[in-house]
Amino acid sequence: SGDSISVYPSINLTDRIKRIIAEYTRKLAKSLHVIGLINIQFIVYQDEVYVIEVNPRSSWRASKEFRLQLVEELGRRAVRQAVINAGGEWDA
Repeated sequence: SGDSISVYPSINLTDRIKRIIAEYTRKLAKSLHVIGLINIQFIVYQDEVYVIEVNPRSSWRASKEFRLQLVEELGRRAVRQAVINAGGEWDA
């Protein structure tokens, strides 16, 4: 909704809570097969960490920029492979 506010790094999270958040982030991204950015909203209540939302795109703009970079890289790789398959050499 755009009505949230956050502070990073948090000024009052314990090292244990920070480790849990990092662990949950890695596990969620891996299980969702995320390539690129991910937005996860956590709540810490009574020393427990809860996940309230996971969005594989942190924003449309960031996602679009990442996709453009990915398409450019895949294009370079495809051209390189085509040149090699045709018997040419690739130095780039």
